[in-house]
Order: sequence, then C-alpha cells, then structure tokens
Amino acid sequence: MASPGHDVHIRTEVPGVILSVGVREGEHVTEGQHVALLESMKMEIPVLVEKAGRVAKVLGRSGDWMGAGQVLALVEGAQRPLGSTAHDEQGADR
Repeated sequence: MASPGHDVHIRTEVPGVILSVGVREGEHVTEGQHVALLESMKMEIPVLVEKAGRVAKVLGRSGDWMGAGQVLALVEGAQRPLGSTAHDEQGADR
C-alpha cells in the first residue's frame, strides 16, 4: 500500500533578497534540486528541495525580500526517501 504524499513548505534559512527562482508551478522536482538563489549579507545562498514532489505554489519572485523561515514555495505530494519511516523522521532512532 503506497503511503500518501505530504505537503512540504520550502523555507528560507536566512533573511535576504531573492536573486532568482529556478522552478515553476506544476513542475516536478527532485530531492536536492535548486529552487531559488537568495542573497544574504553579500553571500549567495541556494534554496533546495528537501523531498521530491510537484511545485504547487511559488510565493516569491526575483527582487522580493524574504525573512528567515519564510515560505518560498509549496511542494505537494512530496514523498519520503525510500527506506525512511515516520519513526525515523521524528528522530526517535537517533
């Protein structure tokens, strides 16, 4: 039986300005794929997808200011990597 997908919010780690957005709504993305490039304190910080799925919504555009932890995009139907369990995600095995 297949496990249902999860919605994943792609968040910025630091405050900064979006230099570029590398995905479009409806696009399928893979784990580790580049979503956007953020400039913070004169450094370029890549924003990456944590889990594969389909981009449901892109909330930021080039030139937008994003605060730390702000949602940049929503990926729906994101699947856990093979071999991962909900128990593992909670860190109970560590």
